[in-house]
Amino acid sequence: MNFHEFCAQFGALEHVVQIGKRYFYDPAGLHRDDWDIFSVGMYLGEEKKTFKPSSALITLLATEKKVVLNEKATWLFLCGRDVFMGGVVAGEFPKNELVFVVDERENVLGYGKIAKAFSKKKSHIYIQNLLDKGEYLRRER
Repeated sequence: MNFHEFCAQFGALEHVVQIGKRYFYDPAGLHRDDWDIFSVGMYLGEEKKTFKPSSALITLLATEKKVVLNEKATWLFLCGRDVFMGGVVAGEFPKNELVFVVDERENVLGYGKIAKAFSKKKSHIYIQNLLDKGEYLRRER
């Protein structure tokens, strides 16, 4: 999946500049084609084998496709864990849907893929963690 395919799942994003394999959000229009630059604006992600979004892009794209987590599930998600049914406060989606994961105050924590259709079985995994904001802290080890 490339940048445009990824964003199309959640809605259009304007003011995007591509520099090499990286994408940047430039609403002020700072980028000029006659400049040799390596970045501009807010970093959105990079094309590798597939597109790897940044947490800033996830926050910009966050739409109504949200799953709200309780406090314990929020902490576990930020630690890189998947989400169990018992940690979900709101948000039922079909299997394989990409969704944004938020806490009870609507702070965007990351995104994931629905692993199973929602059920009352609290011990089943509901969301597979694909990106969370805690990843940047874990990289610092």
